[in-house]
Amino acid sequence: MVWWQIVLIILAVIVLILIIVANIELDIILAPKSIFGNVLKTEWHPVLLTPAQRICEENRIRLVAQATQWDKTTPHTECTIKTFDGLTLYATEYMQQKKSHKWVVLAHGFHSPLKESAEYGMYYYAKGYNVLAPDCRTHGKSEGKYVTMGWIDRKDYVQWIQEIVARDKDAKIVLHGVSMGGAAVMMVTGETLPKNVVCAIEDCGYTTVWDQFVSQAKNVAHLPPFPLVPLCSIMSKIRCGYSFKEASSLKQVAKSVTPTLFIHGGNDNFVPTAMVYRNYGAASCPRDILIVKDAEHAMSKNQDPDLYWNKVFEFIGKQENKK
Repeated sequence: MVWWQIVLIILAVIVLILIIVANIELDIILAPKSIFGNVLKTEWHPVLLTPAQRICEENRIRLVAQATQWDKTTPHTECTIKTFDGLTLYATEYMQQKKSHKWVVLAHGFHSPLKESAEYGMYYYAKGYNVLAPDCRTHGKSEGKYVTMGWIDRKDYVQWIQEIVARDKDAKIVLHGVSMGGAAVMMVTGETLPKNVVCAIEDCGYTTVWDQFVSQAKNVAHLPPFPLVPLCSIMSKIRCGYSFKEASSLKQVAKSVTPTLFIHGGNDNFVPTAMVYRNYGAASCPRDILIVKDAEHAMSKNQDPDLYWNKVFEFIGKQENKK
């Protein structure tokens, strides 16, 4: 065996190992029902809290308790849609006792349970909104094998919106998403939407799935993004139906005409705060921005609830008055 044959064999083995590792990483992150899917489900709670973290944690505990009680005492029903590719997706619907044409569609975060949607839904319900809280693909009772990071989900959210309009032609719809849900909302706004959609609230969504994986490789796994992120993107295209670069909030908001409020924590290291400025800068729609000082990832509403919700409803009110 000559030297170049040995080199080729070594290269082939390296490539095979990298492909195997990329597929395992894809299962860990995007396939929660796979044998590797439980790896990311371990919760971490810091032992030593900064003063800002202590305020946030105290508010979080209080608001979770309120949301749990609200969910228990507020009548709600389960509804479903059949997606374009044949999946059954589930949502929880909280309807106002008195007829209302105001709606909010909530978009949850990565692996987030329904109870987290209730933490947002209770505020909207108190303002007279009907609340629709869908479970994305692979989440809750919804079918699906892979998490699609908001990209394919955007089509599902458009379908949920169409379902609302079919039932209530006078509906005024707000979209509100957090983390992966924030990215999903931005991606939705790049689609053709009915005039019933009043505005969107995106909270700590990423710029692109590619950027998010690169950030996680560097800052969480402490690994160089190359070659694993490109390989994962290729495997995602083959197995999940989308590549990391095509799943872009930036490109979608550049096409958007839906007024959007961009919210981000000032101390977000999971979806770096810098991303919100890129999303905001790329948007072609009427827009506003709120950076919540000291807030970590998806914690803006807990860090300063009054600031958060006053800004949200102020923004929504301005857009509803224009309709």
